[in-house]
Amino acid sequence: MPVKKHLSTVLPLMLFPLLLATGCQHVVSMDNYALTKADQNIIETYLAEEIIKPAYGGKIFSAHRVLLSDRQEGKIYLWAFIQEYYREIGELQKGTGVSVPVVLNVAEENNSLKIRGHLLPGNGNQFPEDIDRLFPKQIRKQILDYPLTEGIHELVAEVEAKVQAAVIN
Repeated sequence: MPVKKHLSTVLPLMLFPLLLATGCQHVVSMDNYALTKADQNIIETYLAEEIIKPAYGGKIFSAHRVLLSDRQEGKIYLWAFIQEYYREIGELQKGTGVSVPVVLNVAEENNSLKIRGHLLPGNGNQFPEDIDRLFPKQIRKQILDYPLTEGIHELVAEVEAKVQAAVIN
């Protein structure tokens, strides 16, 4: 009898965290892309080649974080950090750069991600209006807060590591 009483007390305590975790998950009805390493490389290349152009004749490096994707709509919503690096009198310098939320219009062809184009929010007063217009409601606050998060520092560090690897090689 004591074992049965003990189980009836302990079992609910063991199940409570499981129920809490599964019951509190936010259900998103979107069909998200399962991006492969190859897909991530396609995105990096696109960002480096299409978002900004080198103003100083340098090389563009990029890093990004996917915030949300929607396969039905053919959209990938991400934050990108893109920076040009060039040499001046033998020293590595930063040129043109941007840190910005991006909407990629994409499709899948032959089991590969194809980027058809992109949308960027405008600057200044246009920025918050464009965030409301371009991005799904569930990530708007995340986008508006992103410049204040550790995420920006991680993207900068990722780009700087790529630059160092390119300089060494």
